[in-house]
Amino acid sequence: MKDATVCWSERLFLEAALAALIRDQFRQFSHSGGSEECSCLALAVISSYLPEILGLSDRILVSRQGKVVEEFSALEATEEKIMYAAIH
Repeated sequence: MKDATVCWSERLFLEAALAALIRDQFRQFSHSGGSEECSCLALAVISSYLPEILGLSDRILVSRQGKVVEEFSALEATEEKIMYAAIH
């Protein structure tokens, strides 16, 4: 059993329907606890595209210079709060 699955990608300019399908698959995967081949407790998505992060995350960690500097719940996070934490 794996403890975490990490999904990372430089922002690719995907057609909107394909991007929505990928987001739906991530949500379904994380809510089901993974698959028979990969049972995970966490799904980490690393992205610089804030709407994607806000749409997929239950918890958001902001890092700066290799260290986590702020943590937000999905309910309290905004693009402004995340950007402020990233640069201050």
